[in-house]
Amino acid sequence: MEFSIRNLISKIILLKEPQKSALKLSIVSAILFYGALTINYFRTPLLGTHGYAPHNIVFNFLFFIPVTLSATIIAGFALGKVIKNWTVFSKDSEKYTCLFLTLPIPLLVILRLVLLFS
Repeated sequence: MEFSIRNLISKIILLKEPQKSALKLSIVSAILFYGALTINYFRTPLLGTHGYAPHNIVFNFLFFIPVTLSATIIAGFALGKVIKNWTVFSKDSEKYTCLFLTLPIPLLVILRLVLLFS
């Protein structure tokens, strides 16, 4: 059995308990998104590329955009699970933890797109 992010996410989505799967999806999406933002912020000291346009374009197309897009899609799955199973959650703290972790991700992506195209 090989390890891949795709297998991990599909196993999490297919869990029988919606509370655990929504919480795991929201944690994975938050780690991916905020990790990508952190690496993007510190890419000059980490990668040694200093303001050179081709390096920035390649970094964005090969790392930042795919990770951000996948984190946004996973956050959408987590939000869908929370909204679909709103009454199934035994604790309110689990619901609000999932919402707290996942709601900023699509909002920040939409804000970035609005600022990019305006």
